[in-house]
Amino acid sequence: MSALAVVFALVVSAPTQSPPQPVTPPKAPSSAPARKAPKAPPRPVTSLDVTVTDSAGKPVEGAFVMALPTQGAYRPYGGIAPEKVRSTLTGREGKAKLESLPPGPWNVTVHARGFVTQPLRRVASGPLAVRLEKGGVITGVVRDGDGNRPVAGARVAVDGGLPLSSGWSQDATRNETATGAQGRFRLEGIGPTAVTIAARAPGFGRAERKDVRAGASVELFLFPGASLAGVVRDDAGRPVEGALVRTEGDQSWGAPPPERCDARGEFRMAGVQPGEYTVMARESGRAPGIATVVVEPEVEAKASLTVSDGGYATGRIVGAGGRPLAGRVRVEVFDERGLPTFAGDLLAADAKADGTFALGPLPLGSFGVAVSAPRHASRRVEVEIPARGRTADLGDVALEAGLSTSCWSRAARSPGGSWTPMALRSRRRRSRRRTRASREVPAGSSAGGPKKATDGSSSGT
Repeated sequence: MSALAVVFALVVSAPTQSPPQPVTPPKAPSSAPARKAPKAPPRPVTSLDVTVTDSAGKPVEGAFVMALPTQGAYRPYGGIAPEKVRSTLTGREGKAKLESLPPGPWNVTVHARGFVTQPLRRVASGPLAVRLEKGGVITGVVRDGDGNRPVAGARVAVDGGLPLSSGWSQDATRNETATGAQGRFRLEGIGPTAVTIAARAPGFGRAERKDVRAGASVELFLFPGASLAGVVRDDAGRPVEGALVRTEGDQSWGAPPPERCDARGEFRMAGVQPGEYTVMARESGRAPGIATVVVEPEVEAKASLTVSDGGYATGRIVGAGGRPLAGRVRVEVFDERGLPTFAGDLLAADAKADGTFALGPLPLGSFGVAVSAPRHASRRVEVEIPARGRTADLGDVALEAGLSTSCWSRAARSPGGSWTPMALRSRRRRSRRRTRASREVPAGSSAGGPKKATDGSSSGT
């Protein structure tokens, strides 16, 4: 009994054990969320639809619409790069479409005769709805400074205007009117900022009035001055109606606006400053006519120009090892004379990705052509177009890697050395300083009446 009691006591005193718990298997790590496929980048915008209306909501036909990229639109040495500009005119419904745009965003400008110019900044996409306002009015009269008689048929314009790439097409952007029989004029579409008003007439110099605001009435006085007239013909000697003529001289800031030829192929530019001018005529894709004219004070200079089928210059731009380069070719010298920027812009072409280019049509003569490509030093090559329909093949034009430069020396092929673009700009700067000095008003001039400068220009009172 005692033994059984001992065993029982041991069993009772032993700690009570809980029943075994079921083993929970470890949780499998949660799977990572599936990554979403990256969105395809949006397609670049290459066109803009624009609708132009007036303040009443009516469509404006013939409005000029221009787009410039916010970056890369201007050359390092000044002026707009023509290849970056896109422009068009609105149709009957006030609609226009800008296509093949360079990468944006863009600054868009809309202008129409009689309306205030409307700028739109950093436009990234379309469509655009542009409403133009009528703006204010400037009125006045143009008089003969010597006899105080009204001058009929004088052209009065808001000086300056939109910055165009070449300055050729000013018909749609120039705010201009003509004086009536009593010499009176009316300019509409004047915005809130002050403008400069300029007047020209055959046989007179140029007159201007600065800081004119909407609502003002001004008088402009014209004094005898120089003009430039001429005729444009084709290869057969026939007059070319509608040819557009432009000129520029040492004083590019005072160059007259472009003129169109009449049915007889004739043109006339009034209010031209004395000096030496390059005159160029262009028409329907033919090679332009180019001439050099010297304008004397109070004399009408004459120019004769011929537009023709011309010829072409072809070739290929290559780099090290003959690798093709996309680039640009541009005429800068014609018959050993440097050309103004507007002329060089017209006689230019792009080289494709394979380096090939076709420059033309070019008029007959010899040319200095600048060849350039990004990250390569530019080079000038000589081109000769001896006859109509001829093509000058330049072959491979090799460029060296490095910084480009336009500071060329005199051309070796000219006996006296032809002036290069840098030297021409230096000569023009010196000429401008001399011209400004000559335009000082004589000490005996009246402070209250019209002031006549030595070159025929004047300012109103």
